[in-house]
Amino acid sequence: MKFYEYKRHLINGQLRDPDFVVNGGHWFNSADSTYVAVAPDVTEYYLPDTLTELSREQLNDRVLEIHSHVPFMRFDGVRGSGGVETNIAMSNAEVIDYVSAWISQLG
Repeated sequence: MKFYEYKRHLINGQLRDPDFVVNGGHWFNSADSTYVAVAPDVTEYYLPDTLTELSREQLNDRVLEIHSHVPFMRFDGVRGSGGVETNIAMSNAEVIDYVSAWISQLG
């Protein structure tokens, strides 16, 4: 599996994922309006060579950079229990675990 950084395209006046993006819209970076897409190692369709391919380490670095500006939050407490729910910023280790869990869901 490969990870790519891309920007949405303006299609019929609306920002949309380009046709070559099959599994995209992940890990939005508001600093440069980019997203991450996932593609299999071998595709039967064209992926532009202008895309930035990210290694697993580069993906982690990207997500940690986003986290440093807009922290990912976790909930402390049990939802719906009537108790107090508190949003707490994830640690860097929790963010990396979050990315790993996302990757494992991709198959």
